[in-house]
Amino acid sequence: MTVEPGNKPARYDFGHWRFDAATGNLSDGATTSRLEPQVARLLTYFLSHQNTLVTRDELVGPVWDGRIVSDDAVNRCISILRQKLTPGDRNLYIETVVRRGFISHFPPPADTPRSGSMHGIPGVPATPDAPELAAEPDSIVKKTG
Repeated sequence: MTVEPGNKPARYDFGHWRFDAATGNLSDGATTSRLEPQVARLLTYFLSHQNTLVTRDELVGPVWDGRIVSDDAVNRCISILRQKLTPGDRNLYIETVVRRGFISHFPPPADTPRSGSMHGIPGVPATPDAPELAAEPDSIVKKTG
């Protein structure tokens, strides 16, 4: 994850999860765990590139800074994410497309209304204390700062 000077990494809310890209903290509301740096960068990448086929080579640039890494390293990080997020259904959020790559699908935040939300944008709560929230194309709420 590359952050321009002066910009703060984002916080993402999806399903019952909250992920802080700056710290790598992943919370389900009851417990918070800190992801390894590469795993956190991978989650940030998948959250930013939903519903798009992403090849292993496309992951290496932003997640591993272009370093040469083995397929095992990529598989390990994806496995950790799947185990944390969806232990009962490994393809629920991160789908494997055999011999091609991965497609991520994250749900909108569980605690926000699916209808009647601000300006008709799903996943954006109509609350005065959250003006910095913005809906991503796939209803992930991304909060900067």
